[in-house]
Amino acid sequence: MVLLAVGTFNTPELCTVRFDPTSHRLELVSTSDVVGKHSWLSTAVIRPSASRALVGSAEPPTHLYATCWTEPPSVAAYRIRKEPGHRGPSDAAGFELLNTAPTAARSGYVTIGQPANHPHPVLYTISGPGGEVIGIDAETGAFDAHGRKHAKVIPDSGGRIQELDCVAGRCSRPGRTLKDDAAGAHHDSGVTGSGGGANAMPKLDGSGGKNNGDFGGLRHGAHGVDLSVDGRVAFVPDIGRNCIWVYDVDPDDGTLSLAQKYALSRANDGPRHTIAHPGGRYLYCLQEHSSYVDVFEIFPAGHGGDGRGTRIEWRQGVRIIPRSEDETLYWADEVRVSAPTDDGSRPFLYASTRGLAKGTRGWVAVFQLDRDGAIVAPASLQADEVEVDVEAREEGWSVAMWQTPTSGGWADAIEPAPTMLVDGSGRPQHYAALTDSEEGVLRILELVSPAGGPCRIEEVATLDLGRSAAGELREAATAVWLG
Repeated sequence: MVLLAVGTFNTPELCTVRFDPTSHRLELVSTSDVVGKHSWLSTAVIRPSASRALVGSAEPPTHLYATCWTEPPSVAAYRIRKEPGHRGPSDAAGFELLNTAPTAARSGYVTIGQPANHPHPVLYTISGPGGEVIGIDAETGAFDAHGRKHAKVIPDSGGRIQELDCVAGRCSRPGRTLKDDAAGAHHDSGVTGSGGGANAMPKLDGSGGKNNGDFGGLRHGAHGVDLSVDGRVAFVPDIGRNCIWVYDVDPDDGTLSLAQKYALSRANDGPRHTIAHPGGRYLYCLQEHSSYVDVFEIFPAGHGGDGRGTRIEWRQGVRIIPRSEDETLYWADEVRVSAPTDDGSRPFLYASTRGLAKGTRGWVAVFQLDRDGAIVAPASLQADEVEVDVEAREEGWSVAMWQTPTSGGWADAIEPAPTMLVDGSGRPQHYAALTDSEEGVLRILELVSPAGGPCRIEEVATLDLGRSAAGELREAATAVWLG
């Protein structure tokens, strides 16, 4: 059995959920009162500085970090406490609040990084018009509020080391605010790509903006932050400016410097989330407005001997909803890579899309990857379409596509299990969690891939998260696997 944590958009609670892959039983174990509404969750293995944090480790996480939709806005750090029960040694989980740190605007995404030459990790948070780099104490997992572990913490900031401006493309110098450091550390290496341009404001959707909110600037600004596999590069997709900000990470303190501002070629893309393939060569970017996933090749700083910072270049693009569907009726949500198989490969890429209106059902699409992380055309297309531009291949590139039961509300966020899980027949399988804020449920999907047969997605378990003590529907936001 495995545990998951689920945050909500509208209640200050974390739900602990237990899934048994052998029986497909899914149950709500407990709800924990927390410091705020947690729209986004991120986990990490945080160890004492002598051992260093393991970011992206397959080990069960020790800590959970979350966005807080509070006033004033903040992010939170929790220690995960596994609790024994009658079903086993890790039957349930609790969350011990360590502390919070303020953010300049409502955060939409957090991720943890481990600077190569520093014993203590950092948290990266993005909040629409900008973001922050916040120090973490590896001894406890709490934010380094007083700068005892990080030398360049801004005074009275709650552990903030650096501030980011995603409107002007500025990064403050470590230990200084953007206001105090007006010159910043602005290293704009120019814009590559074509189409939308640096300040494009694409049409949001077919509803004229009636079906979704601004979310404190998140809907029309920078929305996520993820790291390269080696932690040396940070990627910030920006919905409003239709670009991906690429930052080089300082190995000594985890701070960022702008290496590239990549403008997307489609004027209506709206980059929302990114994720790097574990092999390190490719970056995937989900486009909220166009319902595409694009694949970029990553070229490290100094590649080609030109002295420039890290660059990305477009390689592929695939549509993640059927061609018959109007993309203006959707807002794509998430892109993720599957668990590794026994040979270490990551064979699948997941992408999920929400319907903007309540009656428009969302989609989950799965694509096959080669060992390097490029998307592979199904065998039926390879023979006669090898030379055709990948964007012209419509939804035929997906190996499986599944329509969600509802719009998904603000969610329809797909999160594959970090490892394959053994089912009732004794075979390891690919499972993924899918949140639905419209109905307040968590779904577990199984990717069934029989040898020699077509893949298909099956919903194997559904859990109604119920209502809070105040009678509010728990609007499921994101789920993370706790092991």
